[in-house]
Amino acid sequence: MTLTEQVYDRAAALAGTMTESQQGLMQVLCAGAVSYVTARLKPEVSQQSCQEALVMAAALYALASYQAADGTADLREFRAGDLTVKQGGGIRSRQALLEQVEARMRALTAL
Repeated sequence: MTLTEQVYDRAAALAGTMTESQQGLMQVLCAGAVSYVTARLKPEVSQQSCQEALVMAAALYALASYQAADGTADLREFRAGDLTVKQGGGIRSRQALLEQVEARMRALTAL
């Protein structure tokens, strides 16, 4: 399974039920999110050494982008390690997701 497919699986689980059109949008956003987070890694940090954190950061970034593009704001509660995403709405939910991405990226780029 490719990194983008892993990110899509995680983001789709967080997003919940999507139409075929929404799935297509999410796939495009996941590909972009993978590019975004991998470009921010330090040269000495390999994708394999931080794969789980990278997948989660990219999935959260894709989900935040999906909410902005699709107007989706309904999340169910989801827990993964120290991360909890709860149902919320609008800009605050999107901002919380982006803050999680930035926190994870700070950790990844500090390796």
